[in-house]
Amino acid sequence: MDLPGTFYSYLGYAIAKVQGRRREGLALCQHGVKLEFYRGENYINLAGVHLLVGNRAGAVKAIFDGLQHDRRNRELQRMARKMGIRRRPIIPFLDRAHPINVWLGKVRHRLLGGI
Repeated sequence: MDLPGTFYSYLGYAIAKVQGRRREGLALCQHGVKLEFYRGENYINLAGVHLLVGNRAGAVKAIFDGLQHDRRNRELQRMARKMGIRRRPIIPFLDRAHPINVWLGKVRHRLLGGI
């Protein structure tokens, strides 16, 4: 009997957080994402374990991957804002504060929503 991916995801986060078995927790969270890639909470738990092991880049990737599958997930959006994750400027060779990038960023935000 195969359990739902969210079960593995939450179990992995709990094992990493409470028992300090971070490698095992990370593997369980990754398995949970593999089983149910469309569930935002699996990516939240995966990002949480990455943060526990000090892997900020892994957490950012998990958040972006989660938002690809569950764009409206408020917790993923909150985590991204809390971590200071921002989209790349529309025109990368111009400064983020350049008026063209600012204007295009506002248009993108209106069309696509938050992070």
